[in-house]
Amino acid sequence: MRYEYTQNKCVHVFTDCTCIPPSEDHLIPHATPGECLRDCFVVFHLFIGLLLSSFGSLTTTPTALLKIRCVEDRDRSLVLGFANVMAKLFAYIPGPVVWGALIERACVLFQESCGKTGNCVVYDTDKFRNIYHGNVLVLKTIDVLCLSIALVTILVANKKAQKYEAVKTLKEAENSQKLTENGNKEFSYTTV
Repeated sequence: MRYEYTQNKCVHVFTDCTCIPPSEDHLIPHATPGECLRDCFVVFHLFIGLLLSSFGSLTTTPTALLKIRCVEDRDRSLVLGFANVMAKLFAYIPGPVVWGALIERACVLFQESCGKTGNCVVYDTDKFRNIYHGNVLVLKTIDVLCLSIALVTILVANKKAQKYEAVKTLKEAENSQKLTENGNKEFSYTTV
């Protein structure tokens, strides 16, 4: 082990490492503490993430409108309160615990102190990415599926309601016509 000074910093350099093969750049295998540098084009990934996030948030407004429009005016505040309680009960309270457990599965190295396991120090970034975005994809797919089922149900109910109204209007028109015909036959009006 030797020390090197780079940019006013003292860096430990581990030499004679048998597990590191020699390369063209370094004839003597060596290692330094810390993570390896990564060469990646971050802007493209951020753009794709922003695009997917924007697409995923498109379900927010239809969900709010669904909650408000599917009930009578007097029940709207009750529905919004109930939806808020359900969201807290099934999403906001268990959510961090579930996501933490899922993300912990991508951990490669845990910090240990006094024989106790601590926080994760190093993650497998590929596994982390797959777990995180895979779960978001699954949850958003379930969300869109539920909204699609609700939309189909509403469209079918509206079609049935329109058909019922058309039949009702037709029957009322027939009854009105019969009353008018019967009234004209039974009664004769005279004007004075």
